[in-house]
Amino acid sequence: MRQHGLGFHLRAFGTLCSLLLMGCFLLTAGQAHAAIQIVLEKNEGDKISDVTVLLAKVISNEGIDKVEFRVDDELRYTDTSVPYEFTWDTIKDPEGAHTFSVTAYDANNVSKRVNIKLIIDNGIANGVAEVAAKAKEALQEKDTETAIKYCRRALKGDPNNIEVARILGTVYAGKKDWTKAVAALEKIQNIETSFPAMRDMAYYRMQRALLPDNAANLFSDISIVDELRHKIHEQNLKDIIQKSGSDTLAIGDAYFHSGHYDEALKEYVKVGDSETSTNPALARLALAYITTGDNDRALRILRPRMRSKKDDSQIRAVYALMLIRTRQFEEAKTLLARDLTDQYPPALALAAVASAALGKKKEAVAFANDAISLAPNSVESHYALAIAATDIKVSEQAMAQALSMNTFHWGPYLNFASRILVSRRTDRFEMALNLTDLVLKNDPKNLHAKQLQALIYLHQKKVGDAEVLIRTLLMVEPTAPDILMTVCVYYDTKGDGTRASQALDNVRKADPLHFDSIAPPPPIKHADYLNRTWLGRTGFFLNPGTLFPTKN
Repeated sequence: MRQHGLGFHLRAFGTLCSLLLMGCFLLTAGQAHAAIQIVLEKNEGDKISDVTVLLAKVISNEGIDKVEFRVDDELRYTDTSVPYEFTWDTIKDPEGAHTFSVTAYDANNVSKRVNIKLIIDNGIANGVAEVAAKAKEALQEKDTETAIKYCRRALKGDPNNIEVARILGTVYAGKKDWTKAVAALEKIQNIETSFPAMRDMAYYRMQRALLPDNAANLFSDISIVDELRHKIHEQNLKDIIQKSGSDTLAIGDAYFHSGHYDEALKEYVKVGDSETSTNPALARLALAYITTGDNDRALRILRPRMRSKKDDSQIRAVYALMLIRTRQFEEAKTLLARDLTDQYPPALALAAVASAALGKKKEAVAFANDAISLAPNSVESHYALAIAATDIKVSEQAMAQALSMNTFHWGPYLNFASRILVSRRTDRFEMALNLTDLVLKNDPKNLHAKQLQALIYLHQKKVGDAEVLIRTLLMVEPTAPDILMTVCVYYDTKGDGTRASQALDNVRKADPLHFDSIAPPPPIKHADYLNRTWLGRTGFFLNPGTLFPTKN
């Protein structure tokens, strides 16, 4: 046997150690790869629906760098921190089976991937009608999240389902998320086939237009709403005329709601104003006269019924409206006393305006709130609260509601324009002018719109533009105290102190109670006084639908 020296044994030992170290390295590398463990909460073949959160538990003794989530081999999300999860909106993907993959990468860029099949099942296979019914039921139960879930499912099956889109819009409107409410209906291609959906859209768009962060787009959005409302009511008017046949009152109401007050008057006149005419017919006829500015004829219709004690709550409400428009506020409240006890919503709204004009703001707010609680869909009640409320936030919210529900009465628009002026922001004056232009486009004879325009021009030192408007105002109402004060402001702005003093004397003689200034007020201050205190041209109104509500 050959003997080996010490050197040989040392070399053999070194070789053995190298082999052992290499083996350990390879074993460690294999263990590092094997150490990535991925555990999913979902199992092969599980069904998912709506918005599903998919959680992956990933373990590695080397630390995890990132986790990728794929659907049908398309990278959808990469997460770099615990918990590793992916929120999958399944509404955006087709129904049926999909490959869901999770790939984890450790700090050494070693990766591991796990695939499973998941099945999207949003119940659409059973028919959209069934899903839509669940959405409606959830809305009725005020379970808004469930309603949203079923609406989204139904709209996946039928993207142009108007009723489902309306439910979704209603849910977001309840949350005051006007942008999403508008979006719910904007996606519907055939919305113009549904008047209710178009009315919803007009309401949501107006509410969105009035959001503080939408100031730059305010007037353009309001203009779009105005066009939409005209489109709605013109088509609706045609349909009602065709269906109503010889029902003069129904046709008159359709004209009235469409802002065609002269045409409504012509229809109501056909019924007549004789002793044999019914109270509903006379109330409508008198209302049309008041709305078109003929208070004298309205009085001739209403007074005989009042004197003979054959009046009713509707007749008294219309009479009170006429009294308010002629600044007889105390008389209006006295007339409405019986109907306030009976909690008749139009009477409550009218009393709110009268009380506000008399300085009884607390009482006015109580009347307005009662009117809203009894008739939440009455635009007049919300406008009354906007006029009456001393809390700015309450007043602004009520004004937004009135503007959103209103159609073709211009009081809320001009009231809102006056409020814009008070901000004294130069960029808002053009907006206020645009609003008065919109009113005059639809109601060319509106004196309050012309007066506001004149005051804006005076503030901007555009005396010549203001003069044209003031001449028109004086031709129509030469002795009205508010217009006489506007004349005073005009001369003061022009620098004609003598005529300004003469005009101020004329105002004091005409109405010493409300116009007792010792000096002409600045234009914007006068506009604010007219809007908030004098309430001479609030543009308050009544609708036939409010006077004679349809029973559901």
